[in-house]
Amino acid sequence: MVITKIRILLIALICLAHAASGQKITFYKTFGGIGFEMDTVTLSMHDVMERVKVNPVAYDEIKRAKSNYSAAGILGFTGALLVSVPLVTVAAGGHPEWSLAVVGGTLILVSIPLNLAFQRHAVNALEEYNKQFESSRLKANLYFTGTGAKLVLRF
Repeated sequence: MVITKIRILLIALICLAHAASGQKITFYKTFGGIGFEMDTVTLSMHDVMERVKVNPVAYDEIKRAKSNYSAAGILGFTGALLVSVPLVTVAAGGHPEWSLAVVGGTLILVSIPLNLAFQRHAVNALEEYNKQFESSRLKANLYFTGTGAKLVLRF
C-alpha cells in the first residue's frame, strides 16, 4: 500500500517536472502591439529572446522582430513629439510651425508598417518555438476530486 502511494507520487512528480521544464510562450494583443506571457507571467522582449535562444530559427525571427520594434518605437515617439510641438504652441497662443506636425505625422505613418512587421515576426518566432512542445507524446493531467486525486497519463 505504501509502495503504491510512493509510485503514484513519483509518477506525479515526473509528470510535473516534465510539464515545468518547458512551457509555451503565448502572446496577446495590446494597444499598438503585442505582449508576451508564459504561464500567467508577463515577459519582456528581453525575456522572450533569452528563452527562444534554444531554437535558432525562432531566435533569428525574434531578432528581426526586435529590430522592427525598436525602429517603430523610435519613429513613433519622435513623430508624436513633433506633432505635439505645434499643438502646444497653439495652446500657448503663439504661431505654430505646421511643417513640424506634417513631418511628425509622416514619421508616425512610417512606424505603422514597422510595428506590423514586428508583430508578424514575433508571432512567427513564437509559433516556431512552441512547436517543440506540441511534439511531446506524453500528456499528463492531474485532476482533484473531493476525496482524492486522479492522474491521467496519455501516450
